[in-house]
Amino acid sequence: MTASAKRRRRNTIVALVATVVAGVVALGLTAVGAATLRDSRAGRHAAADTLPELGLPVTPTALIGVVDDEGVLTSVAVLVLAPNGVGGSIVVLPATGDSSLGLGDDRFPLSETYTVRGPESFALDAEALAGISLDVIEVVDAARLADIITPLGELTVDLPANVVDDGSEQPLFEAGPVTLSPDAAASVLTARVTGSPDSALEPNRLGVWTAIAERVGAGIGSALPVGPDVPVPTPADLDAFLNRLYAGPVAARGVLFEPPAADANPRAVDVVVPDRAELLLVFGQIAPARVAAPNPSLTFRIETSFAAEDLQTIDANSADVAYDAITRLLFVQANVVSVVTRSGEVPDITQAFVADRSRIDVVEDNYPLVFGEMEVHPATERIAGVDVVIVLGRSYLDKYGAEPATDLSLPTDMTDTTGTADTTGGTVAEEGSG
Repeated sequence: MTASAKRRRRNTIVALVATVVAGVVALGLTAVGAATLRDSRAGRHAAADTLPELGLPVTPTALIGVVDDEGVLTSVAVLVLAPNGVGGSIVVLPATGDSSLGLGDDRFPLSETYTVRGPESFALDAEALAGISLDVIEVVDAARLADIITPLGELTVDLPANVVDDGSEQPLFEAGPVTLSPDAAASVLTARVTGSPDSALEPNRLGVWTAIAERVGAGIGSALPVGPDVPVPTPADLDAFLNRLYAGPVAARGVLFEPPAADANPRAVDVVVPDRAELLLVFGQIAPARVAAPNPSLTFRIETSFAAEDLQTIDANSADVAYDAITRLLFVQANVVSVVTRSGEVPDITQAFVADRSRIDVVEDNYPLVFGEMEVHPATERIAGVDVVIVLGRSYLDKYGAEPATDLSLPTDMTDTTGTADTTGGTVAEEGSG
């Protein structure tokens, strides 16, 4: 995938995220209480242990792994409920996605893990790839998959390519719009071509999951939303989870991935490496309380609210800028657990709000290397699992798109006393965007 194609693909996905979040805000289904931070910018000095704490919303998660009749993993989807417990998101992961995300000396595709080590190891590796904790996990065959989408009826799927499968002399379905029964849709998700990169089939798989989301429409079924400050109960199994997911609007999206370089794939396995920054961009918006913080460093929330006129000269949208900031934080091995992209007032200078006053000097001394010019303040409210809230200002646009400096590294002593993100969830303090 070329750089320009990758950018176009990323822009499409992040625009979808922004669009979905905007629509969800209108429906009261927002993922993070961003509005609760607007009044916490005065910079009043308060000790960290006396700050009022805001919880990230509880958004239960589920994993569906799809296998063909030979037991080979062919499709993977993470489901996330909206904070009010009805509707949500479907995030499609590549079946041959590398659970190590390109780190380390070897690659470990999910499909190989499932075949060699079984469903329990597959579930652990899927969590590692997505970077979130999962509440409900089920591996389904074609018959079970058809059963769980039967309540939706026939699906209208826009197939990007012909659907081919081992043993079929002709395509199962031609590229273009097609109406599929639940059984036919399952056959698309279980199609496999031995000897070809499995990732070539991912666009058709995404087409099916997108059709599932679109078929839900405004919602079907009888599940009811929970109140604004009531945690969503974790569904006991996949059927209960889908009962809630189908009861409200659903959005589906894929994630960027690319094949590793030959020297980074010593066993030459069929594998692709998902874009870690994009995974954080997506899950940091729809499931922030479930996002892991694996590095012994500060945990960040990134907020952007750029308007189109702010970004005319850099050919980007607000989510693109958040993605760029995430890549920089990953470069210095920091943690990103929450992301907000919304409309609103943009500061001229990037603002940092630090929950623990003892870490203000650490942020002031080191993170201008990451964000450029910035102003650092003590926070007046703490968000569970978040050490620093970064509100990107116009000053950050001077950094946007530039390669990080090769000497962009932070001193190791700054990571010795930092906290770890809470991935167990919490109550929603107030509705907002995120």
